[in-house]
Amino acid sequence: RQHDSRRIGLMKATDAQADAQADARASKGVEAAEAEAEAAAAEAGAEMLPAPGLIFKQLTVEDPRAIEQSASVMAKAFLRSPVYRYIWGDDTDDTGREAFLRFLFERNIQLRPECCRCVTDKGDSKGREQFVCSFMFIDPGVTPPSFWEMVSVGLLSIPFRFGLFRMLRLLEVKDWYGRAKDEVLGAERQALQLERMTVLPSFQGKGIGSWSLKRALKEAKQRDLPVFLATQEERNVRFYSKLGFKVLTEEAFPSSSAFRNWFMLWEP
Repeated sequence: RQHDSRRIGLMKATDAQADAQADARASKGVEAAEAEAEAAAAEAGAEMLPAPGLIFKQLTVEDPRAIEQSASVMAKAFLRSPVYRYIWGDDTDDTGREAFLRFLFERNIQLRPECCRCVTDKGDSKGREQFVCSFMFIDPGVTPPSFWEMVSVGLLSIPFRFGLFRMLRLLEVKDWYGRAKDEVLGAERQALQLERMTVLPSFQGKGIGSWSLKRALKEAKQRDLPVFLATQEERNVRFYSKLGFKVLTEEAFPSSSAFRNWFMLWEP
């Protein structure tokens, strides 16, 4: 009986080992399939999200519709942002402010499309692409647009389209942000800049924003570069903190007590 017990135990152990080896082979098969899918997506110029129909990619100047859609997503998300409410001035005119933001963001992306990252959804029954997440990931080596580049995309028409005082406020905020960044980060320190991170409300809570940003942070880590950002929403501070960003300082915009700014940094 003791011999039979040992034999049964040995058989069970052998079966368990065989099951483990089968699981390992199956796991390797799944990993190989995932690797092949990622390789195919990379070859096509995009990276697939671990969810059906979603693709993470970098924009190009050859895709004007993508630039327009990405700017529209950003404009809707930042419609009530404190900094843009200050720039626009009229807090009751959401329609005008959204048109202004869409115009502004679209021209910004046109100037540097390679700095725009986005996630698209092809789950539409007609196969139409929808932009669900967008953000700017600006390389420290990117030079500021020249006067003629701004003229070419129509950026300098803002005073005529939306009012001179809005252009002046936009320049005021831009100048303050540049000086504050140099003071907080150091004028000589190289860092990628994260701007206008947004996910459509209907796609929030699904991990798309976190996954997309992790892809960008992976790029930053490979290049051994920190990532700098400024946000005017306290809830965003909690979101970025979960991804490894740390608050460097918090301060109010000097010309208005309407909003505060949190300057944050992620380090590889």
